Amino acid sequence: MNFFRAVPVLVAWVALGAFGCAESTPSPVERPTTSGPADSAGGSGPTSFDTQHWGTAHSKRFALTIPLPEPKNWTLDDHSQRELTVRHLATRSVVQIFTTTEPSLVNRQRCEDRARDLGFVPTGKMTTVEDATTIGPGAYDTRVWVTLLPGATERDPILGHVFAFGGYIRKCLFFHFQTEIPSARDESALSARLALARTRILGALALDDFDNLPREEPSKRRGAR
Repeated sequence: MNFFRAVPVLVAWVALGAFGCAESTPSPVERPTTSGPADSAGGSGPTSFDTQHWGTAHSKRFALTIPLPEPKNWTLDDHSQRELTVRHLATRSVVQIFTTTEPSLVNRQRCEDRARDLGFVPTGKMTTVEDATTIGPGAYDTRVWVTLLPGATERDPILGHVFAFGGYIRKCLFFHFQTEIPSARDESALSARLALARTRILGALALDDFDNLPREEPSKRRGAR
């Protein structure tokens, strides 16, 4: 992996800002919805996201809201797998989110180990673009790890990843954004997608307010008589 491949990503990081500095997102909805008419991806080459139009996808199962660019072009699966999965076919991008409740207190390292044990972190010799710790989303103690996985040659596809491993009391949160470009010629598209995922998707991921979560009535928890 040549160093020059990481440079455009680092430049995009500076242009878009740090974790948590994303623009405000629309109100949560049950499925991806658009805040305006989104342009469909055109042409045969790699595309970047249309950042003029944003919406959100809300997961009741994981009690969180994901901001998404051109939201009508994502498909959401919150039921068939253990993790929440949201896909954008035009850019060969996918977001995966999973949370667990652990029997003892956790931190970001224990939650990363948990995610690896569950098979959520792909194997391969990845090149690190960014490795940082932060607080967020919410009060989660989180490691953010941005990587590139090149192909065997300059003409092979390159994968980009944004991982987040968060720990809070006895809860673990795992976030993974993956995107693919056909070859090194398309590094600018990869850089833009990773920077956007890092700052405006992960950076603006919102947890439901605990006080507003639905609760069962005591009689339902004990069983009706």
